[in-house]
Amino acid sequence: MIPVFQFPFLNQFPELIHGITTRKGGVSKPPYESLNTGMMVGDEREAVLENRKLIAEWAGLTPEKGILPQLTHSNHVAIVTGEDAGRGYAFPETIIKDTDALITREKELLLVVTLADCTPVFLYDRENQVIAVAHSGWKGTIGRIAENTLLKMKDNFGTKPENVYAGIGVTIGECCYEVSESLATEFEKEFGSEVIHQVENQSFLNLTLSSKIQLLQSGVPEKNIETAGICTACNVNTYFSHRKERGLTGRFCAVIALR
Repeated sequence: MIPVFQFPFLNQFPELIHGITTRKGGVSKPPYESLNTGMMVGDEREAVLENRKLIAEWAGLTPEKGILPQLTHSNHVAIVTGEDAGRGYAFPETIIKDTDALITREKELLLVVTLADCTPVFLYDRENQVIAVAHSGWKGTIGRIAENTLLKMKDNFGTKPENVYAGIGVTIGECCYEVSESLATEFEKEFGSEVIHQVENQSFLNLTLSSKIQLLQSGVPEKNIETAGICTACNVNTYFSHRKERGLTGRFCAVIALR
């Protein structure tokens, strides 16, 4: 069984399958060892598809139930159904274009985003049985993709923010994520000075807190938000880190489904 991080908070719901994979337990060779799920990083196609099969099996599903969008660091959100099953995941050529978050209310569809420092955000509306996962790098974060995803859930399924449970996952931490002064200023204007940590003349960005602030401002109760608190760059033996490994690395993934 492959190792997977899960939020204890979300594990209280037996109808929910969710997790964040590590870099361990797969078949890819260095520098993608071993559970690389990214198709566009230089790894062998067959290895990536086998790794994706292992992850789907962990979730009790087949790769043909997986849906993986073309991530472009946007704030674009798509609602998916059974007609989209397999797109981008089992069948890479049918990928959903230019999308960084997925929403569904259908059971046994595995929503997937790949990561190597960016932030996965899980959302679950138990009242209406709606799930979502977002891929939030700095561009998506400042574009408020977590908020956009929640708004789309509200507009299309009647989701009430006070009924949403959220998990903000494994990502590069403010301990390691140095950013330019201009980007730090942008984030301070958008989310407040608390998302930037200054060390002498260096600025470090807290992506996790930036996503959490979006959810709080959107009406999700703080007691309904759990954060992983795990830095990819500090834990590069367990997770892929684009920054720490200078771009030559694989991708782990965040997955969510309804039973």
